[in-house]
Amino acid sequence: TVSYGEDHITNGTISVGSKINKKYTNEKGLFIPFANVEVGGSMVRHGISEAYYNSNPSTISYYKSSADGTNIHTNFELGMKANLNNAWNMDLKINQYNNNNDESAQNLSAMFNRRF
Repeated sequence: TVSYGEDHITNGTISVGSKINKKYTNEKGLFIPFANVEVGGSMVRHGISEAYYNSNPSTISYYKSSADGTNIHTNFELGMKANLNNAWNMDLKINQYNNNNDESAQNLSAMFNRRF
């Protein structure tokens, strides 16, 4: 907890996860399928914050965050990397993030490049 005057901010976060991958080699190159999983949570409590801005130092603003509470999240990633013998590299992955505040995000990424 950080305290300054009447302002108190408490924040704690913990996450655990694991990455699983395996290398496969054949006549076409090196292939590495992988999966990542993470589960975590955070706890935030705010007091009333007081601030003023350099443009108008005589005006003091007060703010109380409504974001108090506990946030639980999960993150899952599945993909494959490849280093092909014909000098091409590729990295494909899909990512899914969710939390208990009905927030979610899905990402799909693909990268292809050629070694010269």
